[in-house]
This record gives sequence, structure tokens and C-alpha cells, in this order.
Amino acid sequence: MILAAKPDVVLMDVFLPRMSGVECTARLKAAHPDLLIVMLTACDEDEILFLALESGADGYLLKRTSPDALRAAMLDVLAGQKSIQIGVRPAASPPRPELLSLRELEVLRLMRLGTTNLEIGRKLGIAERTVKSHVTAILVKLNASDRAGAVARGFDLGLLKIDPEAASPANG
Repeated sequence: MILAAKPDVVLMDVFLPRMSGVECTARLKAAHPDLLIVMLTACDEDEILFLALESGADGYLLKRTSPDALRAAMLDVLAGQKSIQIGVRPAASPPRPELLSLRELEVLRLMRLGTTNLEIGRKLGIAERTVKSHVTAILVKLNASDRAGAVARGFDLGLLKIDPEAASPANG
């Protein structure tokens, strides 16, 4: 049906009768990487959110989202941004640095250097898939839409410090 309809964005429920929306999203994204998929669900559990994002979902919205907020989220996704609504934490509240685990801080510090997930995994001795999970958690916790945004938020929150030696002309 997706091939025939060629939708701009697919709204996907997490809980489907024959397969989970997370699994369906992963399969659709594997076959059609450019397809935009927003999970629309009543479930506001972080674990489901992380699974949805790991499967390739471009957004995660709660069913109680107002029509105006749904429209705005869809426009964000169409513009290439992630749109994530978390029911247990108000979106307007600033992230707190203590929400990042020590491992997530290590990953964020390596992200700052432009290190790939594979390289981060090798440096930390963990699987690339585990790194992806940490990156997703960092993006959510810092309310960032991409890695660069997470690094910028890391500096804003004092999680990352400017290294004067790295910035000196002698070191490039």
C-alpha cells in the first residue's frame, strides 16, 4: 500500500495486530530509507520510545497530541527534523545534566570529535548497536534533533568544555 500511495509521512501505531509498529517501521525503513515515519501511540514509556527511534522512526507522538501540535510535528519531520513528544517530561523543561549516564557522557565527548558510532564502539569496547542506543538516549535527554545539536547542548549545559590546547593555532 505504501508503494502505491507514496505518502509524504506515515503515521504508525506502536501496537499493531500482526506485528509491532516498531518492527514494521524497521522493515519499511530497510526497504525505503527515505520514507518518513512518525510513531503515534498512547505509550509514553522511554523504552518504547528508544526502540521506535532505533527502528528508524522520524518522530514519536502521543495520541493525546492536539491537532495543532500534530500538524507542527509533521511539518518538522517533513523539514528533516526529529519530532519527539515524551509524556513523562514536559518538552519545555530544560534538560538536566545529571540525566546523562557516565557512559552517555563518554559517548557525547567522542561525538564532539566527530567520531562515528563504529569508532566510538571500538574506543569504548562496546557494540555499534549499543552506541546507537546511547546516541538516541543522548538526543532525547538533551532535546536535540541531531548529533551536532547534542554537542552544542553539551557545551551549553557545561557537560563539555572547550579544550584551549585543541583550539590553539599550533594544534590546527
